[in-house]
Parts: sequence; structure tokens; C-alpha cells
Amino acid sequence: MRNSSLLVLCSFLAASSARAQPVQTINATQAQSSIRIDGRFDEAAWSSAPVASGFTQHLPSSGAPATQSTEVRILYDNSAIFIAFTLNDTAPDSIAATLARRDFAGYSDWAHVYLDSYHDRRTAFRFSVNPAGVKSDAAISGDELGNEQPGWDAVWDAAVTRDSTGWRAEFRIPLTQLRFSSVASGDGQTWGLQLGRRIARRNELSVWAPLPATASGFVSRFGELRGLAVRSGRRLETVPYVLGRVTREPGARANPFYRPNQLASSVGADLKYGLTTDLTLTATLNPDFGQVEADPSEVNLTGLETFLTEKRPFFVEGADIFQMEISEASWIHGTEEVFYSRRVGRAVQGRPPRDADYVDHEQAARIIGAAKISGKTSNGFAVGLLSAATGAEHAEFVTGDNSGRVMIEPRTSYSVLRVNREALQGRAAFGSVLTATLRNITDDVSMIPASSYVGGLDGRLRFGPDNGWDLSGSFIGSRIGGGARAIDAVRRNSVHRHQRPDATHFDYSPGETSLAGYSATTSVGKNDGSWRGSLGAHLISPGFDANDLGFHTSSDVSRAHFLLGYQDLRPARFRKWWGWWNTWAAFTQAGEQTGLGTQLNGNVEFHNLWFLAGAARRDQSVLSPTILRGGPALRLPGRSRLSLSLASDPRRTVATTIAGSVTRGDQGELIKRIAPALTLRPSPRAEVWIQPVIQWTRDPAQWLGQFQDSGTPVHLAGSLDQTTASLTTRLNLSFTRDLSLQVYAQPFSSEGRYGTLRQVVSPRAGNFANRFRDVAATRSGSGYSIDRDLDGQADFLVGDPAFDVKELKTNVVVRWEMRPGSSMFLVWSQGRNGSAADVNRPDDLWTDARDLFRLPATNVLLLKVSTWVGW
Repeated sequence: MRNSSLLVLCSFLAASSARAQPVQTINATQAQSSIRIDGRFDEAAWSSAPVASGFTQHLPSSGAPATQSTEVRILYDNSAIFIAFTLNDTAPDSIAATLARRDFAGYSDWAHVYLDSYHDRRTAFRFSVNPAGVKSDAAISGDELGNEQPGWDAVWDAAVTRDSTGWRAEFRIPLTQLRFSSVASGDGQTWGLQLGRRIARRNELSVWAPLPATASGFVSRFGELRGLAVRSGRRLETVPYVLGRVTREPGARANPFYRPNQLASSVGADLKYGLTTDLTLTATLNPDFGQVEADPSEVNLTGLETFLTEKRPFFVEGADIFQMEISEASWIHGTEEVFYSRRVGRAVQGRPPRDADYVDHEQAARIIGAAKISGKTSNGFAVGLLSAATGAEHAEFVTGDNSGRVMIEPRTSYSVLRVNREALQGRAAFGSVLTATLRNITDDVSMIPASSYVGGLDGRLRFGPDNGWDLSGSFIGSRIGGGARAIDAVRRNSVHRHQRPDATHFDYSPGETSLAGYSATTSVGKNDGSWRGSLGAHLISPGFDANDLGFHTSSDVSRAHFLLGYQDLRPARFRKWWGWWNTWAAFTQAGEQTGLGTQLNGNVEFHNLWFLAGAARRDQSVLSPTILRGGPALRLPGRSRLSLSLASDPRRTVATTIAGSVTRGDQGELIKRIAPALTLRPSPRAEVWIQPVIQWTRDPAQWLGQFQDSGTPVHLAGSLDQTTASLTTRLNLSFTRDLSLQVYAQPFSSEGRYGTLRQVVSPRAGNFANRFRDVAATRSGSGYSIDRDLDGQADFLVGDPAFDVKELKTNVVVRWEMRPGSSMFLVWSQGRNGSAADVNRPDDLWTDARDLFRLPATNVLLLKVSTWVGW
């Protein structure tokens, strides 16, 4: 009864204020003969197909007629959809036809096909081709332009031709690659359809179904493809692979585990099977992601985990159906998600014995297999079920004359179930999520929880004029269980810090075998028109923990934010411009203020396509309950940040970006960062992107650790001078549209030196001089003797906190798509890493860069061949 009442209320709000919009339509014609994909349209069936034309601009002049005419025809048969684009151009010599690897997103003309085959007005599939025949595809979710998962790689084909009138593009999209219901009325099936064209030299995007630049929604504004009579049969696809790898790495000859050259081989397979007309099973057995680019280097002194982007194809494909955010204001608080797929195959969490002389173990848990069932039913339910298993990992070690073997990662299963119900033609949705992490732990003293469960509900509603307003909310609960040591380790980690001595609103008592909590969030916002904004609140209890299969960096927090913006996308004095103001506040549940700030952002695109962006941010002085890693809450001084970036015309052969920022704290902190970038396109086949980044940090109170002086805990900080530099280089070279070379290289160096050491004496004091007191530090061996009371007697010893980290990561990938869905990868990767102990201490950045190549290198050469077979 409650659900029915809620649905009636939502219907009233949405229907009473929505404006009726005319819908572009085109009828599909069934082909009576075979269609050859050659870009020529010389089959008789094309001449009788209806024509979609009258494209209008989305950008830069929203609603104006496209500057170049486009005509599109659509046919279908029992196995595929065929689309023919005639893209006329009055300046054919200016057509940008970049030859690149599949899913290239850079400078080029494009023809786009968007199919909402479920006709849910929220999700779609994009298929694109450029004048050089380069293909790109993506799955779209969330009804927003640009909200794409490019890792979705369908098996389809396209061909192009060029002449003095422009260019032509011909698509063949197999029905097996789409997801739709076979249920239809007597007039046939109706799909959502959008057709698009990008003209690179004008930075113009035109579309068939009008798409106002200031309106909310994307898929919900599609036109309609009517009259289809197709069936979604049982689909079976498999992609088996074989792989060979040789690894050459440095090591000590005395190490019994050392092999200078290690050979390895493996086989595995990916599989897709249509369980029903609505649901698809996707599975991977013994996957290997050796062709995936390495994560960027970093030195993280915050104590908080870094969010890493998912790059593995199995987890990227269809990731949107499992997505549920813990907090919606990610631009302020960072990314927080219920399902974070990087947990599967994560770094091992155990460690071998500290006194071991030699150790051999894998760095990450091996994925045995994973499977997911996903799809959308005809009555509006979107379902996603994913399960993955990683094997137990052991470390072999030698200590003196003794050897042994110890488990460092238990066998683990990960599962996530996501269900969404669309209503009101996509204007409302209600969903639920459940995740489970189960580990095969055989003892009660493990430091890892044995189980973790997270469940939640969420909903959204679009209402108001033109459905431009959004109301959303969620409630999530969590519970982890295990031995007392494991639960205590979670309560003491960087998310919780329950052991801090000044917390009065929760009890910390070691010995608990479970931890439970909740998260609740709500927001309302306006997402169309020139004026936009949102207002939201979020509450996380002290016991909430979703990090076994999700990602968040804080608990025990109440937050609120307000966002207001204005955008003008009508070409006038500028091509377009927009500005945003937002402010936020955060408190613990005891009322301790942990966040208070405001930020202004402004962006301008000029008519010559130069782009200027700037931001000014102010954070007020607040308390941090976690910065002392379990000590009392420490007052942080206020800080101000100013950033600016200027980008040149991206159409040019040489394009540059100059970006930098300055952060200045109220009590001595200073961070300066410059990050210019250079893009070179010496030919339509090649692109080089180079970005050096240099950051100088001066922090008068960087936390060093908690030490004991006769049983008294002492928190030390030090004045840090840190220089971090990196140079990221990417080279993309295409020999044909199916054969490409990609090079990624990133030298990285971070050097930190400490001056005055300080003890935290009054952590909540408003003045820096009252919060800290200098201590006497005398060099003693490889560390320092600390005299904290300045009586001339050493109280305790600390190690030298200085660091000098150097890394060089290189990936070279040759990719050959032998035929649609079948590929060969030849990969060479090299890693060099070390510290000041391995090279001479550098005098400057140039010496630093030279010394990188003196570090020992690990080289990996990999050959992977996969082939697609479909029935």
C-alpha cells in the first residue's frame, strides 16, 4: 500500500509539471536482400528506406541548423541493424580523419549512432566511426551525455568512403550485441534513437533529435525508431585466450627463490550467453589483464587510501548497472561507492615473518574466475549479479637454515546484487543493493574480517518543468564479522580511529567480533536551464564500513552542501562560459566540526577554442579526528587555494595547456604545483601527449608517528620540505585502423627532507605555537635521539623520516584486431624503483632523472592471443 501511494505521488509530481515535447520518429525498413558493408550504399534496399535529416546543433549554437547537411537511412533483418550516413561537407579537404586505435576519443570528425534498445529512456549503446574507419563504442547510463563506459567493446562492423561531396559511413550492428525485449505491439517494437555528427574543425556536435544544451537528460530526449520486428534469441559468444610471458628481474644469487628469467603460460576464456531474452551471463575463467596500463606512481602521506580507476575489461563492461554512490557530492568529499571492483584481486593483506631472510609470494590475489548476470526485463527491472573468487595466496620464506610457508591472503568470494525498477517512463527509479565478502579464515586471530555484508536502498525522481529537477536519496547498512583482532584492526584503521582518546560519543573496547553501521543521504537539485544548483545532506555512523567491497575514507560524519551555478552556452561575447559556487560543512556525531569551506569555479571557452578555467577555494580551521592516526583530534589551520589553467586551440598540430595552483595555509603551509601539457599530432596516424608535473610542498607539521616515552604516548610531527616530479608520456601510433602501437612512460621522483621536529602538546589549541612544542633531535646512527622535555637526556629514538622515492614505469603495447572481437597483444613493460639507498642522493631534478636509469629493472614480455567465436 505504501509503495502504491508513493508511486501515485511520484506520478502526480512528474506528470503535473512536465512539458510535452514533440518526438522525432523514423520507421525502420526490413531489408529484402543482403547488405554489404562497404560504405557505398549501392544495394536497392537503401533507396527505399526513410531518411532522417534536419540535424540541429547541440553545440556551439544550440538549436540552430547544422552547418553541414546529414542524411541517415536505417534497415534491419533477422540478424542486424544497418545504418547508412551521408555526411555532406562543403570543405571535404578539411575533414579530420585521424587514424587511431579503437575507442580513440581525440580530434576527429565522427558519425554517432545511439540506440536505447530497452526504450527505458535512461540507458543506451553508442556506436561511432570516423572518416578513417576507426570504430568506437560505449554503454551509456544515467541519462547523461558523456556518462559512458568505453570499456564496453561490442562485435560489430563499419566501413567508410570519401569523395568530393564529403564522406559516407555504413554500420552493421548485430542484434546479438544489443539488449532488448522481444515483446512488441501489433505495430512492432519501438527503440529510442539518436543520431549525431561531430565536425572537428568547428567543434560542432549536431543531432537528429533536438538536444538543448541547457536541458537536463540525454537518453530521455532521444527520438524513436519504430516498426521493428526482431527477436532476441539465445546468444552464445566465447573468447578463449592463450598467453605466454617471460619475466627478467634483478635479485640476489644467494636467494633460493631467485630466477633471473621466469617463464609462464596460461589459458583462459571469456564467455557470454543469453540466458533469456532479457538476461545475459558474462563469465571469465582464469583472467589475465597483462595488457592493462600500470597505475600512476605516488607518495601518499595522508594515511587515507587512494581511489584507483578500474581498467580491467571484465569489470569495466557493464559497471554502471552495479553502481551506487555512498555520497553524491564527490566533487567535495571524493569518490565513495558501495561496489569498488578494484577490491577483487587486491594486493595481499598479510605479511610473511619479519625476520625472514628470503621471501617469495605474489603481490596480489589471483582471480580464479568471475561471472555476472545482467539485463533489463520488459517490466522495467534492471538486474545485475556479479560474483568473483580469488585463490588463497601463500608466502614461502627462508630464515637461516629453516624454511616455511604461511598464508598471506585467504580464499575469498565477492558478490554484489543490484536491482533497479524504472517507473514513469524513466523519470523515477527505486533500487536496492547487496554485497557480500566471505573469506575462508580458519583461525580467530586473523587480522582480516571473515565476512562483510552491505545492503542499501536508493531512489530518484525527476519532476518540475521539463523534468529539470531531481530528488534522490539512499540508505545503506553494513556489518562485518570475524575474530576480535580483525574487528579491532578495522576499528583502529584510517576510516574509523575508534581508539582516539578524546572521543566521547562511542565506546572503544577491544574484543568485539562484529561492527555495524549505516549511511543515509538525500539531495534535491535543478539540472536544466541556465541556473542550476543542488542541496544535499549525508550522515555516516561511526560503525559504518563498506570497504571490503566498496570504497570510502571516512565514517562518523554529518555533511551538508549547497551548490549554485550559471551557464551561458549561447555564442556571444564568448563561445560559452559557466561559473559555480559551492559551500559545505561537516561534523562528527559529537558535534566536532571537521569541514567548512567554500569554492568558486569559472570556465570560459573563446571563439578561437582557447579555454580558460580557474578556481578559488577556502577551507576554514577545523578538527581532524584521524590525522594523528588514533591520537586525539587535531586542529587544522585554515588554507586557501587558487588554481588556473589555460588551454590552446585543440585543433592545431601543436596544442598546449598551462596549469598550476598555489595552496597557502594560515600557519606556514605552502604547496605550489605546475602541470603543463603538450599534445603533438605530426600526422593523422600519430599523437604524442606529454605532461610534466612538479610540486613543491612545505608543511610545518607533517605527522611522523606515535612513540612511547616511559609508557606515555608522544605524537611527533616535523617540518617537511618535499619535491615531487613526474613526466607522463603517451604515444599513439596507428599503422592501420586494426594495428596500433601505444607507449606509456612515467618517470617519478619524490624527495622529502625534515627540519624541526615537534611534539603535539595541545591538539585543539587555536594557535600553532600552542598546539606544538619543538623537541631536540640529535642524529644517532640511522635515526634521531629525541629529547622532548629539553633536559639534555634522550627520551626515545626515532628512525630517519626522510625519503627519496624513485620509479619508472613503461608499457609498450602492440594491438592487432585480427577481426571483430579477436585480438593479439604484444606487450613489453619495464619497472624501475628504489630510493636514496640505491642511487646517489640527487642534487636537483636533472640528477634525479639520470639516476632513475641506474636503478635495477624488471622487464616483462607478454604475448596474448584471443579469438571471438559466436553462435
